[in-house]
Amino acid sequence: MNYELLRQVRDAITDESNGFVMARWFGPTADTCGTAACIAGHAIAIANKMDLKNADWAETEDRASEIVGGPWYETAAAKLLGLSGSQSARLFYTLGWDDDLCRAVMDADRERLRGEAYQTAIRKGAVEMIDRIMLEGDG
Repeated sequence: MNYELLRQVRDAITDESNGFVMARWFGPTADTCGTAACIAGHAIAIANKMDLKNADWAETEDRASEIVGGPWYETAAAKLLGLSGSQSARLFYTLGWDDDLCRAVMDADRERLRGEAYQTAIRKGAVEMIDRIMLEGDG
């Protein structure tokens, strides 16, 4: 497991100036942050020393393709992070998150707290899930 890259991804997600959207691998946003990415997208961008605020979607797709022979963000990020298939499924999809974290995100979504409260819930859940995966280790 690549603990250093996991920590860098966690720190980038914690930084609210970085765009973070779990529903998008990587791409432009309508707000002022310019680019948004999920956990896997962050991993690819950080591992390739790309500027998270201004990275180009096509460039991140090219980096994923170089890693695994195709534009498969999940597979490329899992390889970079040293995650098993079950670990990547748990980390890269909110429905795979541990029940308490998944429920918190679903509750925020159900209550239509799409603004700052929703973003806080999703960032908190992602950071906590990264920490839990690191605690489990290579198991």
